[in-house]
Amino acid sequence: MKENFLFIYGSLLTPSNPFGAYLMENSTLWSKGCIKGTLYDTGDYPAAIYDTASPNLVHGSIYELGPNRHDIFKVLDEYEGFNEDHLESSEFIRCECEVLAGNEVKICWTYVYNRSYAHLPAIPSGDYILYKKG
Repeated sequence: MKENFLFIYGSLLTPSNPFGAYLMENSTLWSKGCIKGTLYDTGDYPAAIYDTASPNLVHGSIYELGPNRHDIFKVLDEYEGFNEDHLESSEFIRCECEVLAGNEVKICWTYVYNRSYAHLPAIPSGDYILYKKG
């Protein structure tokens, strides 16, 4: 079931982030993966634009969520600034995407940026952790 998997690519990847730690404590790392699209630097955190026609990849991890997935989404939706009742004002939107994981394509939820990104610098590697290491 697609709702059991979440693809993350940014600040949630770091256990020093309390929300990342929460995710790691309440779910299971399933695999590394990537989505087609472009990763941008907002200054404080990355923002992914999912685009199945893009030649670029955004790298991250897939987590399998357990039976408490609704509680996990409630916590992460707030962190990501996502409100399904007010999509236009949400900074990120949780949506389904195709994640490449080795030779497999997995349907996962992810959070994509919901603001203008024309002024943001792209992260050419598509890898936020690598980018932050400089």
